[in-house]
Amino acid sequence: CDCKLYIPQAFTPDGNGKNEQFSIVSNCSDMRWELIVYNRWGEPIAQLNQENPFWNGQNKGQAVPPGVYQYSLRYHFPESQPVGYSFDKVHYGEIVLIR
Repeated sequence: CDCKLYIPQAFTPDGNGKNEQFSIVSNCSDMRWELIVYNRWGEPIAQLNQENPFWNGQNKGQAVPPGVYQYSLRYHFPESQPVGYSFDKVHYGEIVLIR
């Protein structure tokens, strides 16, 4: 599979028009994925996927405080399994939100 995945480590939703949203980037347009962002208590605060690919640093319409947020990413590259299979890779990481 020639698919590559890039996951930013930080973003700055501070209203200056630069680096305002968090999202993953892949060179495979038909990759299926789901990413869940968690607060420090392990509560999900954002859910992203190919239909809703960006997080703007808010939870329920309110800006979340700056800090480190955990995420879990489940994804499936199209060449790795036939269509219809469940997600076949899981990645856990952290994203830094800077205001």
